[in-house]
Amino acid sequence: MYEDEIDEIEFSTKYFGNIIVGADKCGDCDTYVDYNNQEIFISFSGYNIYDDKGKMFLEIVDNYFEINEIAKKSIIEHFPRSKILKYYFKWHFDTFRKSTIMEIFGVTSFKRMDIKNIVEKLKYPNLHCSVENDKINISISYMISRLYTHEILSVIMNDKFKITGFLHES
Repeated sequence: MYEDEIDEIEFSTKYFGNIIVGADKCGDCDTYVDYNNQEIFISFSGYNIYDDKGKMFLEIVDNYFEINEIAKKSIIEHFPRSKILKYYFKWHFDTFRKSTIMEIFGVTSFKRMDIKNIVEKLKYPNLHCSVENDKINISISYMISRLYTHEILSVIMNDKFKITGFLHES
C-alpha cells in the first residue's frame, strides 16, 4: 500500500480519546492505541469508513471493554469442552521451558492450570472487525504473553457480541 493511498481520519472514542485511523481505498482501516502502558492494535476490513457500517467502527471500539469481558467469560465457560481452547493453552506447556511455563501460568502442569486465573491475567487483546456478505464479524485476539506473540487465541463473535467460535492461530 502506498502512503498517498491512505486517508487518515480522526475519531473521538469513549475510552481511548482521539484516535487517528489510517483507511485505504479498499476499506481497510487500522490504528494502534495505548491504554495503561499497553499498545492495542485495532483493525477493520471491508468497511467504508464514511457510511453506516463505517460508523459501526466507533460503536465497536467504544464497546471494547465489554467485548473483552464477554470473550474472557466465554473462554472460561467453554474451556472444559473446547478442543481449540485446550489445545491453545496446552501448546504452551508442550513447547515452553518449565521456567517460562511457571512464570506465565504459575504451575508447570497443564492439568493443574487454573483457567480462571490465567484468563484474568490476559493482557488487553487486539481487535479486528470485518464485513463479509453483509455480516459483521468481530475477532478479539489474545496472546498468552506479549513476549510470545506468535501463538494467538481469537474469540470470534457477531455484531450482537454473541460468540460464534474460537481460533488458535500461529
